[in-house]
Amino acid sequence: MYLGEFEFLFWLALRNGLMTNVERVCRNLSSFWMSQICNDDEEDVGHVFLKCNTTRKLWTSVIKLDRLLVFHDLSFHEWMTTNLHMLGNFRIAPANWNVLFSVICWMLWKRKYSLVMDTSFIEKEDLLRYCMLFMRHVIKAQESRLIAVIYS
Repeated sequence: MYLGEFEFLFWLALRNGLMTNVERVCRNLSSFWMSQICNDDEEDVGHVFLKCNTTRKLWTSVIKLDRLLVFHDLSFHEWMTTNLHMLGNFRIAPANWNVLFSVICWMLWKRKYSLVMDTSFIEKEDLLRYCMLFMRHVIKAQESRLIAVIYS
């Protein structure tokens, strides 16, 4: 996994460039605007990453309870930039919040697309476990790259 893929995902998300169901309807590529994960609301970027009921449950498991309302009430743009720059102090743990936040967002998008593209759908119970494992790999890759730069 190239770490720049996180940046590209966030760049697209902040510009409403991700192909959500709402975006598909706007481009006349589909007539179905509902979320395929929860079938409860229209699927825009805010829904995929923050507002979906199954997504909210995931965030609830890693966000401080006293910060949960603020976390969910930010506009999508504020929410994304606040968490990427670790300004909101939302996390329960770990210290590498921006990495965990990035990994969770990546896995949420990957999970959404697994419904469209293949059958390897990640159940919500396994999603946090995958995110924590993936985060450790990302941190290890960052540390390896740092060591390689130091010794080169």
